[in-house]
Amino acid sequence: MIAYKFLRPDGTSVFTRFTWPLPDGGPGPWVDAGVDPCRSGIHACRRADLPLWIGRTLYEIELEGEIREEATKVVAPRGRLLRRIDAWDGEAQDEWGRMCVARAHELVATAPGEGTFSVTALGGAIGRVAEDATAYAGRAAAFDLSADANWSDPAEDETVIEWCRRAMAVVEPEWFLRCHCPSYRCRQMVEGSDWRIPQLQQRYDGWWTPYVQGFVDASRGGAT
Repeated sequence: MIAYKFLRPDGTSVFTRFTWPLPDGGPGPWVDAGVDPCRSGIHACRRADLPLWIGRTLYEIELEGEIREEATKVVAPRGRLLRRIDAWDGEAQDEWGRMCVARAHELVATAPGEGTFSVTALGGAIGRVAEDATAYAGRAAAFDLSADANWSDPAEDETVIEWCRRAMAVVEPEWFLRCHCPSYRCRQMVEGSDWRIPQLQQRYDGWWTPYVQGFVDASRGGAT
């Protein structure tokens, strides 16, 4: 299977900092790892996954073995880098950023009341701190995007919250938050659909936000 993989400019993995053998006039050497999604294995992107994992350098990667198809990635026991995608350069990254800002502007036009869509430029000194050095995940990104709203009338709850969810769904259809905790049991991400996990429903019952608790209750056949 041919897929894609983002790396840091120095050729290391974004999460594990594994140093990949880069292609040099031909494919790089094979790398092998046991498959345990988000913990071990050769993780890569299909075309549709690329916007969710954007990094500074992009490579075409060949995968072998039994490939696990995950919601936002694929994981294989074996892979090798074939070539760097030179088209993903600084100009392309800037163009992508401008497109995202333009799309954010369109979303703001439909915001109810005091709804806002924040675009915060990152980079510079903040990007020179290791991704896993602090609890601030995503520091290697070009922008930080968030949908925010303020309102006081309870009658507007559903309308405003739905706008926020719709806005973030447009920006990140498969939303997730990267986690850098040291636990070996951590899968290194928090996804927007995690409330569906029965163990989490039981453990945090009553501690969800009222809006999410409504989904939890409905999934159990309870009150909505």
